[in-house]
Amino acid sequence: MLLPPAVERFFTASRLTDVDAWADAFAPDAAFHHPVGAPPVRGRAAVRKLIADAVAGFGRFDGLTPVEAHQTGDHVAVVWRGNGASPTGAAVSWSGVTTFSLGPGGLVREAVVYGDLERVGRQLAGEDA
Repeated sequence: MLLPPAVERFFTASRLTDVDAWADAFAPDAAFHHPVGAPPVRGRAAVRKLIADAVAGFGRFDGLTPVEAHQTGDHVAVVWRGNGASPTGAAVSWSGVTTFSLGPGGLVREAVVYGDLERVGRQLAGEDA
């Protein structure tokens, strides 16, 4: 599947657990709603911190793999699956959709995550298989 370069970088960096490259997919003044409805973190440094904090909660983070994508102009919606392991080694898997709005230079201006992040937290805590 062909994704815009910044969106491809977002997913590739997640699978490499390269927090810096992952955050570099975002414009310097980007907004990241993680998850939808939450107040966005704003700016690349805040996005990097959010990503680093999220990855740190895993025993192993295998990243996000795009499954399907739809693009209209500078707007892209990607269905994805995530995998990893809890700090105790139990398998953690989840899925979701992220919408991306691209800005100047093709970087992510805004991203919104749709997914059951509470379930991911329960899996990480060993409360939900």
